[in-house]
Amino acid sequence: MKIGLFSTRRDYEATRARPGAAEALEHSLRRHELTVEAVRAALEEQGHGTVDIPVDTDLLSRLGRGRFDMVFNTYFGPGRRQDQAHVASWMEYAGVPFTGGGAACHYLGLSKPLSKRILSACGIPTPRFGVCGRGPGTASGPEIQGLSFPLIVKVSSEGEGLGLDERSVVRSRDALEEEARRVLDSYGEPALVEEYVDGREFTVGVLEGEGQRVLPILEIVLGKLPVYSYAAKIGDLVEESFPSSLPGYTTALLEDLAIRAGRSLGCSGYWRVDFRLDSSGNPFVLEVNTLPGLQPGYSDFPRMAGRAGIGYGEVVRRILASTPR
Repeated sequence: MKIGLFSTRRDYEATRARPGAAEALEHSLRRHELTVEAVRAALEEQGHGTVDIPVDTDLLSRLGRGRFDMVFNTYFGPGRRQDQAHVASWMEYAGVPFTGGGAACHYLGLSKPLSKRILSACGIPTPRFGVCGRGPGTASGPEIQGLSFPLIVKVSSEGEGLGLDERSVVRSRDALEEEARRVLDSYGEPALVEEYVDGREFTVGVLEGEGQRVLPILEIVLGKLPVYSYAAKIGDLVEESFPSSLPGYTTALLEDLAIRAGRSLGCSGYWRVDFRLDSSGNPFVLEVNTLPGLQPGYSDFPRMAGRAGIGYGEVVRRILASTPR
């Protein structure tokens, strides 16, 4: 098959970046480039041809006249995360088959408030939350008033831990107001306010293609850090391990919830779900990553697959096999 791969343009992505996310742009661009290189090598080793598809304002016309059978989608919006969903939408409009979830899946996953409402409606545990918008009394709405401190304040539609640091966990109304306004001013979008779950953090991957496979559970060992921030991720400030101490019923519950959470948002092919356990061992879904990173040596998903004995090329092959032609 002839398979399209998205390439990025630094000048275009720079025009898309929000001021608060500009610091992460170069890192994100490099991540995408390395991922595309790895996927291309895997596809070509399996006998497929590849075609570069630059992402910019001419993307829709390129998709319409493209000479490829499908797209292996790795585009997560290095400049602006919502572009992950926009690009999927353009592929759907152009009638191009592509790997992973559809546009609706990405729109829902990228909006933490929307995805949490769906999770709650499906009976999937997620921390209680509210949304802070602009205006007087930013953090005084009824849905915020009903939450119990400590709370954590997040950017409502960014990834990679952007916007999170030691200030994000707040324990008073004044601190909440200040942190919500910082997020609003820095990222230009509403702040998500959640009840803070102070416990162990895990991520669970699901891979399709030849049946459904839940990958080995990876624990993010934060130590004394309250949050898994962008600085912690790129600075290797946390440890990651495959825990052997999880009770069997907790493992089974996390696996079941990971499948259900992804399905509730319309994920397909592969996805990853982040959890925290409270002091009683009850799991809460923090978010669903509808397009997990596939960068070898950096991204969690290929590491979890490797732990299950599934090599990188096999991950790529199974993702491809899960895509309707």
